[in-house]
Amino acid sequence: MDFSEKTASEPAKILVVDDDQALLRVFGTVLAREGYEVETAATGAEGLRLALATPFDVVLLDIHLPDVSGIEVLRQIVPATTAAVILITGDEINYSYESALHEGATEFILKPVRLPELSRRIQQARQARALAAAKEDQIADLARLAIHDELTGLFNRRHFQERLHMEIQRAQRYGQNLSLGMFDVDWFKQINDTRGHAEGDRVLVGLGRLLRTVIRATDEAFRYGGDEIAILIPETSGPHALIMAEKVLRTVAAADFLDGHRVTLSGGIAEYRPAEEPAAFLERADAALYAAKRAGRNRVVLG
Repeated sequence: MDFSEKTASEPAKILVVDDDQALLRVFGTVLAREGYEVETAATGAEGLRLALATPFDVVLLDIHLPDVSGIEVLRQIVPATTAAVILITGDEINYSYESALHEGATEFILKPVRLPELSRRIQQARQARALAAAKEDQIADLARLAIHDELTGLFNRRHFQERLHMEIQRAQRYGQNLSLGMFDVDWFKQINDTRGHAEGDRVLVGLGRLLRTVIRATDEAFRYGGDEIAILIPETSGPHALIMAEKVLRTVAAADFLDGHRVTLSGGIAEYRPAEEPAAFLERADAALYAAKRAGRNRVVLG
């Protein structure tokens, strides 16, 4: 749902925080008449409690409150909520629009507040917050795409290289075990040649979805390239990683990716050796994978 639009059954929510009881009543009446759902608070502590407990669209916040500065309340609201905060003050000497925005406010209004201006500023604040939220979502999507493979949903090769170096450093620093599994789909070229690349993609999509459910939460699966999959297995010895890999192979063999056509994997496991270069570690896992393929496929070999 767009931040700036609500259905009739879900009106926009506004919190008014001000120690002026007359202003609270006026704001509450006027904003309710315009279709907003309004709550009020006469202290900073109460306003903060409500703001953190309820997903308000807009918070109208007086700077001068009896118990705590509205600026302090603002500083706690902004990082913890998605509300647009409009600061209100009669002190134009010590506070300005620029200083309010610097503190994280979306809008700034000087008292006495003209009600038509208030309504306009609320709409502007909501629109500004909607744009900011859309931008944040876009940035998050770009960050996710930067480290994920679009087809399988697994992490991509570039992220694998980063994570491999990080896990090696962690294993060296704390003297922990680290294992790496390399896998690929048996006879994948034949699937592409006889059934078409769309069916080959279907296998990879199903494989990515299955791997995310079968590996441990501490393990990470990557599409290394084509039909080749890498799995980082931290804090795990080679023999224990082999057990996990055999579970992966059984699960894949039991899955139905191609309407009854059985799909299997071959895999190789390597356990990290102290002071080993990342390239050498990866090469040993790859060598174990090719040993599995030479031995007849649908198996995993510990290198």
